[in-house]
Amino acid sequence: MMRSVAPFLLLLCGLNACESPQETSAYPVIDIFKAGSGERVVHAVAYDTVWTFGGGADTLLVSPIELAATPDGGLYVMDPGSQQVHRFTANGRHAWSWGKKGEGPRELMNVRAMAASPAGGIVLVDSRNRRIVSVSADGVWEREVRLENLEGDVQHVIPLSSGNYLLTTTGEEPFPVVSAEGTTIGALPSPWPEGFGQMHAIQLQGRAVPWREDRWVFGFTAGNGWFTFDGVGEGSLRGTYPYVEHAEFPGLGVQESRDGNTTIRSTGMLSRPSWSGYDLGVRGDTLLVLPGGSSPIRLRVLDKYDLQSGAYLGSQELPGPATRFAGHGDVLFIIDTFGLLPIVTSLRARAPGD
Repeated sequence: MMRSVAPFLLLLCGLNACESPQETSAYPVIDIFKAGSGERVVHAVAYDTVWTFGGGADTLLVSPIELAATPDGGLYVMDPGSQQVHRFTANGRHAWSWGKKGEGPRELMNVRAMAASPAGGIVLVDSRNRRIVSVSADGVWEREVRLENLEGDVQHVIPLSSGNYLLTTTGEEPFPVVSAEGTTIGALPSPWPEGFGQMHAIQLQGRAVPWREDRWVFGFTAGNGWFTFDGVGEGSLRGTYPYVEHAEFPGLGVQESRDGNTTIRSTGMLSRPSWSGYDLGVRGDTLLVLPGGSSPIRLRVLDKYDLQSGAYLGSQELPGPATRFAGHGDVLFIIDTFGLLPIVTSLRARAPGD
């Protein structure tokens, strides 16, 4: 079962392991795979820029972290810096923004999970206010439901055809299923009991993305492996596959300190993780993975995998570094937050020979 992240102390001492006052084996490192699936093969791709938003002329974006493409070629951008979601049209026009910091009705405090709804709107999960919020494609608030009996912070949300939601959380149940009314009605059995049952939530960070017809994918952010699922019921696990570039799960140590008569135990990383699956997305039956890894091309390619077989299909070069991506059809959206100000770009890959 996934253990709560808090409290923890990140002991990042560069790329190599470092000493802490009390290193323990309380959270062992268990590799789901011992090696990657092969050699990375990068294919050069030429892109046309459709539009960009952000940079020095922008006062809208603060710290955007999530993207969701729409069927009409538009884009949703979630910005926790302002607790707002922004809607952009296919030609890059800013259509609307929705959201306001607060704890009252129609206000947001800690949204990290976002997904496009089947109707073209957006679903937001506010962990601090413990509710799911739905906003229409026109930027109109539709409804919000209180989350009942749910532990931990919500990292991702996938709307299901039943009207229910699959969530990924930092609580004891990593994959709870929540009804349209916000009640926890079940949880997906662990796809990897020996790992999920023994490792800390810091080690088990991952990203969940929808595939099609209630199929979905979960990939570790800092570990070597990804899973495919058919639905959310018993026996829904479809396959387990390695990334092309192997990455170790982060090692953890425990530091003890005293505060009067109280002993405080803080869990921290002993080395900087390589973020093997920094972001994931699906296009058709292909999984796209933005790798952090340790290679010079980290965050500059998209590794591609066949979702039916798990086979590595090669890597697509990006025009520059990205921290998040999304796509629909032949359009690819990326966020670049490496500069002083964030920039969102819409790209279209040129056909060979163009």
